[in-house]
Amino acid sequence: MSFTTPHTPHTPHTPHTPHTPHTPHTPHTPHTPHGASASPYLGNVLITTAEGIRGYWNGTDGIAINREIEDTWDRFKALDAGGRATLLAAELSALLTVGLNGNDIEVRAAGTPIVTFKGLTTGEADALFTAQMPHMVSYAELRSDRVNEIALQATDIMSFFGQQMRLSSTRSKWSIELLTAFSAFVTSVTAQVKFLYSLRRPVDYARQVLPIIPTPAHSTLPSGHATVSFATAHFMAALGDQDITDIPSSLLYRLAARIADNRVVSGVHFPVDNRAGSVLGYSLSAFLLALLGVGPTPKHRTITPNEDPAADWTLPDFAADIAGGSFASIGADVAPAQSPGTLVSELWSHARAEW
Repeated sequence: MSFTTPHTPHTPHTPHTPHTPHTPHTPHTPHTPHGASASPYLGNVLITTAEGIRGYWNGTDGIAINREIEDTWDRFKALDAGGRATLLAAELSALLTVGLNGNDIEVRAAGTPIVTFKGLTTGEADALFTAQMPHMVSYAELRSDRVNEIALQATDIMSFFGQQMRLSSTRSKWSIELLTAFSAFVTSVTAQVKFLYSLRRPVDYARQVLPIIPTPAHSTLPSGHATVSFATAHFMAALGDQDITDIPSSLLYRLAARIADNRVVSGVHFPVDNRAGSVLGYSLSAFLLALLGVGPTPKHRTITPNEDPAADWTLPDFAADIAGGSFASIGADVAPAQSPGTLVSELWSHARAEW
């Protein structure tokens, strides 16, 4: 007698891995002409189609496409995304320069400093970052909880801001384009400051830091993520009429602080890098908004990174720094007679209209 072999129990289904968050906040790449990318196959098909519909033509009496565009905004929006981004970058990059004044690093508008970073000797930098090192141990305890955030935020922070500001490629096209251009502008300024500082990263002081993402090659201070995040939080609040006067309770600023903190958790930054970046980001946003006619006249700020070497950094510290203090002292008003640029001004107006 034969027996049917009992079914082997089904292996329990592995729980579904959570779907990767959609990123609708990033605008879709515009379609290329004819609805597809160029290729030899498409070219051959278009040749046969043209021959089939054009008939005899000797180059005269063509059918014109009437596309005379006189208005600046109409000409701008007729360009593809890459062309628009190039023009915006040109206008924004002309607003500020970064250079040395003795040992100090200055971010200048029409020759007037808006942010000054006090210079650090090698000995001062080593003393500062050695004093910061104990924080790297405590922050690393959060890695298991935040590893997914850290990985995504390495290349995308706008999706996180879009979560609370409801950014989408349909209802806020121009807002996204403005924020993207602004982020690139802030990144460019930060990169120049970093280049002049060239300060070592946490893993350079102790291999036991063991970062969980690749350590960038540029200077640790100021943190680029902190600079862009705080600049974006301040700029988005103005764009969307958000009240952020109570900094510790602002969701935009809380998000900026979390993104910045995650860079310390990952092992690629010190807390003081975030402190310096948050002030720089705020200052850059306040400067551009003032040129756009939004907000008060910005003030010159001087950042002294080693003012309190062993200090941690939190969002209330940012609020205190913005109010003025020994880490980020406040100087004279900065009111250069500049225009933010015709295209930047136009884009701001159309972005504001989306809110």
